[in-house]
Amino acid sequence: MKNKKNIYILLPAVLIIWGILLYKIIGGLSPDAQTLQIAEQGGKFTPKIIKQTDTFSIQTNYRDPFLGAFEQKKKRTVRPHTKTPVIKKEKVPFPTIVYKGIVSPKGKNKNVFLISVNGQQHLFKRNTTFNNVKLLQGNAQKITVQFQHQKRTFLLAK
Repeated sequence: MKNKKNIYILLPAVLIIWGILLYKIIGGLSPDAQTLQIAEQGGKFTPKIIKQTDTFSIQTNYRDPFLGAFEQKKKRTVRPHTKTPVIKKEKVPFPTIVYKGIVSPKGKNKNVFLISVNGQQHLFKRNTTFNNVKLLQGNAQKITVQFQHQKRTFLLAK
């Protein structure tokens, strides 16, 4: 019996709430008399006059609540920008290199190259270095060497 009392109280409350919601939705969809009047007058519109608002600024000179003293403004010193000196590296010119020939032992694939660097003859194998000149690759007709990150190819001198 107690459950029926709750239904008799809650059912009308739910119906009233749904009725109010439907009334507002339907009322929002249909045009009002006031909007109809504005449409009939040709849409005359007068904007509201906006009043000038007061401006204010915040003062930052206030007492520190913990120390009890006023805050002291710190002065910023501007240092002139100093340029760091640029160190220029002197470029060493590419050495004079002449490819004289190749020497290869019989039955082995290890080639030895005869190369003249600045007039001095040296024997090079692949990936060997002498006076910053590194032999990268070579065959019977040409070699490729590297000197200070510069690569050059030289042909066999006749």
